Amino acid sequence: MAPLIPVVGILVYGFVHALRSPVFSPLAERIRGTASGSESDPMLLQEIRQDLAEPNRRLLELEERQDFTERIVSSGRQQLPPPRATTPV
Repeated sequence: MAPLIPVVGILVYGFVHALRSPVFSPLAERIRGTASGSESDPMLLQEIRQDLAEPNRRLLELEERQDFTERIVSSGRQQLPPPRATTPV
């Protein structure tokens, strides 16, 4: 058991040192909520809104197309033409 004490100590020291490294610092700040780019930053919110504007517009357009297609199919007025016979080549 005595040989494990230094090994555990080295592992704990390495783990703590890794958590304080530049790689994990932004993650820790975000978890704590102290990141410089907080959600209350108006510029960040504006960028997020601009990034989401195009996908939102496309989604609305697709919903309109789906509604139109559902109305056409459910109305039963417009029949699809019969399939054409395909000739083997």
